[in-house]
Amino acid sequence: MIAVLDTAIAEHRWFPQGIVIRDVRCADLSIGLPDHADGATEEPDRRIPLDGQLGPTEGHGTFIAGLIRQKCPTATILSVQVIQDDGVVAEADLLEALNKLWLRQKLAIINNRPEDLIDVVSMSLGYYHEDYADLAFDPLLLAPIRALAQLGVAIIVSSGNDATTRPMYPAAFAPYPDGVISDVLADELPVVAVGASNPDRSVALFSNEGAWVRAHRPGAALVSTLPPTDAAGSPSVEFETDVKEPALREPYGKTLRSTLDPDDFTAGFGVWSGSSFAAPILAGEIAAHLTAMGLPPADDVDPRHAVTRGWDAISARVPTLQRPGQKSGYRTGDARDAAGAAQ
Repeated sequence: MIAVLDTAIAEHRWFPQGIVIRDVRCADLSIGLPDHADGATEEPDRRIPLDGQLGPTEGHGTFIAGLIRQKCPTATILSVQVIQDDGVVAEADLLEALNKLWLRQKLAIINNRPEDLIDVVSMSLGYYHEDYADLAFDPLLLAPIRALAQLGVAIIVSSGNDATTRPMYPAAFAPYPDGVISDVLADELPVVAVGASNPDRSVALFSNEGAWVRAHRPGAALVSTLPPTDAAGSPSVEFETDVKEPALREPYGKTLRSTLDPDDFTAGFGVWSGSSFAAPILAGEIAAHLTAMGLPPADDVDPRHAVTRGWDAISARVPTLQRPGQKSGYRTGDARDAAGAAQ
C-alpha cells in the first residue's frame, strides 16, 4: 500500500475499483484536504481560473498514480491531498496528514489489522530554508516522518527541480554526513531522496543534487495518466478541407485537420517532466519488490519485521543504501537491476 501525499487523484479508467482509495481515514478522522473533484462546493474563484487554463499542479497526483501503477500494478494507492489547487502546501496540512498516517499505522499494529498497513509514502513537494521559521519547522516535520520509518514505512521524496545543491526538505532529511540525520540507522528506514534522469540516463538539468540525493529515476518526458479534460487552449493550426478521403470525411464532405492541441487531455494521458515523477517511480519499484518477496503471515504486524522487509526492498533498488551491520540486503540479480535503473 502506497500513500501519495499530493493533489487529488482523479477518476480514470486506469484506476478501477479498489486501486485508488480517496476517502483515507484514521478511525473516524479524515486524512488530507477535502476532495472537491466529486462536485463538492468550493469558492468559485478558487476552482475556475478566469483564463480557462489548467492550474499549475492540475493532474499532478493523477500523473503520479499512473506512474506507480506502471511499476506496481497491484499496489493500492491512498490518495492524501495536501497540495492546494494553486500548488501551495500549508505546513499545518502536511503535518496533520503525516501525523494521522502515523496514528493510522500504529492503530493497525495495535488492532492487528495488516490490511491497513502502509508500506510506502511518496511525497513530491518540499521547501528550502528561507528564515528561522523554516528551521523551527524541521523538527515538527521530521518527527512523524521518523515515526513512520520506525514502523517500517519507506519514505520516498523528490529532490526538487531548481538545479541546485541547496538542501530541499523533506528530501534532505535523507541520511548524509552533514545532514540532520548524519547516517543510516538499523532500526528505521531512511528517507530516500530521488533525483530525475533523462531517457539516456544522464541527470536531468533541472534536477537538484547533493550528498542527500542517493537515487535517480526517470523524470523527463514521461507518459502517464491525467484527468480526461480539455483546457481553453487550441491547436496552433486548424482548418477544414475538401480532400477526398472517404475514411476521414465528415458529413458534407468536410475534413477537419489540425496540429496537436497541447491542452487536450481527453484521452486521459499526457507527457510531463520533473523530479516529482522520479520519486513515485522508485516508490512503485519498492512496492513491486515487496510484492515479489511475498506477503508476510496474515498475523504479522510486527514493525521490526516491516523494517527488515523495507530495508531489503530499499537496498535492492538503491544499492548505495545498506542496513548497518548487514553485508547485503539483496540478491545478485536484484543488484544488477537496481544498478541499471539508477544510472
